[in-house]
Amino acid sequence: MISRAVSIALATVLLHGSMGAQTQSQPTTHATAQAAPKPVAKYGSNPAAGKTFMHDGVRLYYEVYGAGEPLLLVHGNGGSIANFKAQIDHFRKHYKVIAMDSRDQGKPGDSPDKITYEKMADDLAALLDHLNTGPVNVLGWSDGGIEALLLGIR
Repeated sequence: MISRAVSIALATVLLHGSMGAQTQSQPTTHATAQAAPKPVAKYGSNPAAGKTFMHDGVRLYYEVYGAGEPLLLVHGNGGSIANFKAQIDHFRKHYKVIAMDSRDQGKPGDSPDKITYEKMADDLAALLDHLNTGPVNVLGWSDGGIEALLLGIR
C-alpha cells in the first residue's frame, strides 16, 4: 500500500512532469516560429467540443476529445475541465478523453441539495450512460480521486 505522502509526491511529480515539458524555454528561430501549432480552444469553454445533459435536476457540462479507449478525467474540489489542459493535450493523442465539470463547479448549474461525493459519482455514471460508454479508464485527483474510487466500486 502506498502511503499518503508517497502518493501525493507521485501525483505532484506526474503533474509537474507533464507540465514541465511544455514550459521549458527553447531558443526561438525562424523555423520553430513557423512550425508552432495553432492554439487549441480553451478547455472548459470550447463550443466545438462542449455539450450538456441533465441529471438529477442539474445541467452538467462536458467535453470530449480524441479517439480510442475512453479516459474519464475528474477534477478536484473547486476545479473545472480547464485544470486538465496539459493532460487533455497529452492524452487526446491516444485516448477518447472525456472531461466533465462537477456539479456546482465550472459550468454546471447549482444543485438544489448539498453536494456529496456520492452525487458527483452518480453524475459521472450518468455521463457514461449518456455517452453509452462501457468500461473506462479514470484519472482523478483530490476530490476527483475520491469520486473515481466511488465510481470504480459501483
